[in-house]
Amino acid sequence: MGTVLPVAITPRMFSTSV
Repeated sequence: MGTVLPVAITPRMFSTSV
């Protein structure tokens, strides 16, 4: 889950995914 979709919806999840 490290795409633009999750980051656009939940920046927090993106940070954790990365």
